[in-house]
Amino acid sequence: MFRVKSLLIYFIPVFVLFLAQGCGSEKTTQQEINAGKPFTVIFNNFDIDLGTVAPNSSLEVQLKNGKFVATGIAKGQTSPQTASYSLLDSGVTEASCPKCISVWGGIFEYDEHNNLLKDKKIIGRIVLKEN
Repeated sequence: MFRVKSLLIYFIPVFVLFLAQGCGSEKTTQQEINAGKPFTVIFNNFDIDLGTVAPNSSLEVQLKNGKFVATGIAKGQTSPQTASYSLLDSGVTEASCPKCISVWGGIFEYDEHNNLLKDKKIIGRIVLKEN
């Protein structure tokens, strides 16, 4: 009886900790992006000027060496373009905007549902690439 009680005293806190950490397998979008996982930024039809970003377009993006490398077709272009920007290029720090990305010179925020936001308006989505 003593052994069973000792084992329960040990395993119950370990099991509770395991559950509290989400079974250890779920990463947040922010963690995945910061780890360099490629993702797609899909822009919906929006009514604000985003410079070279065309409505109803998408960009393939990956964080490499602190810069967001984005490839896609710019407004008015027919062939893909690639550009890389960091948050710091626009004077933003990760600490001040942890769920922000910098693509084609613009700073965009995303929420817990992976909606892409500009000035608090939903203008698209972020979709993480499957392994």
